[in-house]
This record gives sequence, C-alpha cells and structure tokens, in this order.
Amino acid sequence: MILTIARTAAQKWTEGITMREILFRGKRTDNGEWVYGNLVRGCDEKYAYIVEFGNREMCRNYVDVNPETVGQYTGLKDKNGTKIFEGDIVLVPYIDPVFKCTWNDASPCERAIVKYCNGMFYVEYIESGDKFTLPAMDGYMKIIGNIYDNPELLEGDNNG
Repeated sequence: MILTIARTAAQKWTEGITMREILFRGKRTDNGEWVYGNLVRGCDEKYAYIVEFGNREMCRNYVDVNPETVGQYTGLKDKNGTKIFEGDIVLVPYIDPVFKCTWNDASPCERAIVKYCNGMFYVEYIESGDKFTLPAMDGYMKIIGNIYDNPELLEGDNNG
C-alpha cells in the first residue's frame, strides 16, 4: 500500500516535467548548407559532425560541419512557429516596465542575438547589449536571420 502511494506521487511529479527536444545545426564544410541532427565533436573540438536523425549508419554517414557554426535548438519557437537556435538573430518587441511583451506589425522592435551561457539561453540586444532570458521572450520573437548567413544584420539601424 505504501509503495503504491509513493509510486503514484512520483508519477504525478514527473507528469509535469517535459524534456525539450535536443537538436543541433551546423553548416556543412563541403557546400555551406545547414544540416540538423545530433552533434558529435572531436576530442580537441577542432572538428564537429552532425548525424541526421534516423541515420542508422552513424559511423559511416556523418556530415562534417564548421564547428564555429554549431548551435543548439533552444526548445522555443518564434511567433511564426520556426525553431529558434543559438546564433539566430531575432526581432524582439520592446518590453514595458512590467515585462509584458506585445507584438503586432507596427510594434517597435530591436534586433537581438540568441546565445547560450552557463546552462541557459538568452537574447542579447545588438545595440544596447542588454540581456534577457529566452523564456521571457517565448512566442514574441521573430527570426530574421543568423550571425553566419546575415552578418549585415549585426550593424546599422537597429530597429526592425
């Protein structure tokens, strides 16, 4: 009887826990295209490989990627349902003092880079350098590019 109660309590506790999808992307070294899947790094971290999901021939069919372009999926999507990765450049609407976001096509926005440090994802505003944890922006961001394909978005007028 006690075992059953303890087991039921543990089951209820774990029902509220959901794991985010673990996914990486990187740019292929042979053609520069993005590939998505599991990450395998060399011991010296000079090499990185992506193994696409569903690939049963992992040891023979990995894709060599530029290690500097590797980014992890944050577990969040932008306002259009697109997966957000580390290294993405996003438009973030200005936040009011009570940390409430609003979004419409006329909303004033600022560009920010999605980053990862010390076990958490965050956005860093390009112009001001201000930082906010990514979950605070969930559903309010819009991906406009990434730091590898669109470096021009890191300069100039910051308004979206």
